[in-house]
Amino acid sequence: MISSTSTGVRRRVTSKLIVGFFAILPNALSAEEPVPVLIYDRPPYYERQDDGTFSGLVATPIQQAFQDAGIPFSWTTALFHTHLEVIRSDEHPICAAGWFQTEEREEYARFTSPIYQDQPLIVVGRSDNPQIWVATFEELISQEKVEMLAPIGFSFGSEIDQKIQKSQDIVRQVATDSLRNLKRIINGFEDFTLMPPEEYSYLINQLKGSESLLQRNFPDIPPGNTRHIICSKSFPVERIQLLNDAISHIN
Repeated sequence: MISSTSTGVRRRVTSKLIVGFFAILPNALSAEEPVPVLIYDRPPYYERQDDGTFSGLVATPIQQAFQDAGIPFSWTTALFHTHLEVIRSDEHPICAAGWFQTEEREEYARFTSPIYQDQPLIVVGRSDNPQIWVATFEELISQEKVEMLAPIGFSFGSEIDQKIQKSQDIVRQVATDSLRNLKRIINGFEDFTLMPPEEYSYLINQLKGSESLLQRNFPDIPPGNTRHIICSKSFPVERIQLLNDAISHIN
């Protein structure tokens, strides 16, 4: 995962958030009580409905998987960057929606089978920026004075993360959502960002000045990442298997 110089500060803040988060949960979660599933508003993957539920490319099959597996659950809204710390703390059995599976995360969490696979990532930059008019992603990030925008704590998948790690000084990390990231690119604060094309297609219609943006598909960007339900270690393995069985009939 991409590192950040503000990691220590963020961990202290996140620790306070975790304490506050679990304070609102029941003192003990039994097998019969709904499992909290952390989620945040990020169309088209997770889109909050008027009744407080979620739908979307990832939220809808997750809901179906829990229902088909016979496992009661409840959507629990939480900031994106707190999800993994809550899972890692493992105060109670708890899950989160739609995370990439990495070796680091496997050390402290359980994962279901893939619930959704993204399309290959695209590079989004201003069409008048000559730095994005290159042949490969490797060439793009090897340029001098190029700056990439990335959300704090975000993984683009192991292969892309490793490429970026080699050029760490090009990355500017911000605690904003995808729509605000695109606005930063339009305004020229950074040169480019990465995102799945399905998300870009959804957001582009909401942006003023979007005509200045250009999406690039590079041949050295791997297939899209798979998204999974991630759960704390105290979430029983037997329930992971029930979810996997349900997922196998959805996909």
